Amino acid sequence: MKIVAFTDLHGSAAAFAKLKHKINRYKPDIIICCGDFTFFEQGMKQTLQQINKLGKNVYVVPGNHESEKETKQACKTFPNITFVNKEIITIKNINFLFHGGGGFYSNDGKTKTNDEKQFDAFVKRNKSKFSKKIVFVTHAPPWNTKLDYLAWFGKHVGSVSYRQFIDEYKPVLALSGHLHETFKEKQKIGKTLLSNPGPDGMVYSI
Repeated sequence: MKIVAFTDLHGSAAAFAKLKHKINRYKPDIIICCGDFTFFEQGMKQTLQQINKLGKNVYVVPGNHESEKETKQACKTFPNITFVNKEIITIKNINFLFHGGGGFYSNDGKTKTNDEKQFDAFVKRNKSKFSKKIVFVTHAPPWNTKLDYLAWFGKHVGSVSYRQFIDEYKPVLALSGHLHETFKEKQKIGKTLLSNPGPDGMVYSI
């Protein structure tokens, strides 16, 4: 399966033009948006209209710039866009776990937010679904990785729960965004490729 993923577009016309070029060139099976496609929901409808014109199956999770309710409602208008959040979808025998929202998490590697505790409970309820090949899609990055490290802050700010999920269930691909400082950053943890695709997107084959 070929995937084009992007994140933190924030309505940028320049980044979208580059993204569209990649999609036309590589012809992916699906497209994934890891959230923050708007700037605090400004121009949401217009941005979704452009994304819809890509003419592919586009799966969109909300970022910290979009509310779940508004994004879900807006996506219903567009036939090529599927809103996904806190759910598992099977595509070509691969289980995609989508979990959007969130922002900055613990920098001590121990403290968990209520959102993370809810994610842990979700994983526990769906444990039987993680025996297949998994693609893990989030907005916030996993903790203690190249993707969540802020050099100017000198600390990791990702999700401990996401990192624990990766360590235990070993998805083949873990996509995230949120931190503009780590656009295009990649890291391998075991068999899992972690990647922040940036606003103009990256191509993955699994």
